[in-house]
Amino acid sequence: MQTNLKNRIIFIAALILALAASRTAALIAEEKERLADINLILTAYGCIKNGKYDYGAYVVTKVSLLGNIDDISQIEGMRDLLDTQEEFITASYYSHANVIEEVREILETELPPGKIGGLRLASMWMKKSAEDRNNQGKYKTAITIIKERSKLSDSEIKNYFDKAIEHEGNRIAEGNLGARYPQKSIHDELTAPIVIYYREPNKKNEDNLIRAGALLFAENKTKADGFIHTLVRLNDGFAVKIKCNS
Repeated sequence: MQTNLKNRIIFIAALILALAASRTAALIAEEKERLADINLILTAYGCIKNGKYDYGAYVVTKVSLLGNIDDISQIEGMRDLLDTQEEFITASYYSHANVIEEVREILETELPPGKIGGLRLASMWMKKSAEDRNNQGKYKTAITIIKERSKLSDSEIKNYFDKAIEHEGNRIAEGNLGARYPQKSIHDELTAPIVIYYREPNKKNEDNLIRAGALLFAENKTKADGFIHTLVRLNDGFAVKIKCNS
């Protein structure tokens, strides 16, 4: 009994610290368009195991029992399971599962009720669609579900994502190299080709992204490392693909 109470206190304390960090990030962002912090959401829900999404966690089963929102589990993986983090986050957002107040505050900071939450959810799938073009059709289905449930237009989703991915790329790159290089240099050489690809994910822009990386590796290793660091922070699997071809 005492052990369970102690564990609960530790868990709540960790959530409070995470909430403080997320609020600080939100203040820094000054309400700019941004991506939701997926790891923070999963940590708040308690469904990360060994650093990865755990679809066997109790809360995932709980959300599944509340109803498979618009068959969201069929987007990828096993058809009847919320076996990817994006499926779970989308289903949990619309199922309104009961959670403790500390968790609810974190979730609503990252995915607020209303349009902003829907736009950040759609942006999560837009980002994934750019990183895995072979499954863009599946991810478009998820975006359509979000668009209808949150009453969004295609242009609202596209405009929000375009700004959010730019802010995210710049934030990562400036945090890594901002003390060594001017902001304009970082934007033009490191983040611009990345952002262009994410906004319009096609073979031409992927080739341009690879060329930009190869050029940086030939001219400036520090910037090249910053380029790869930015890609890794966005998606490590996609970064490996780009680095192997640079």
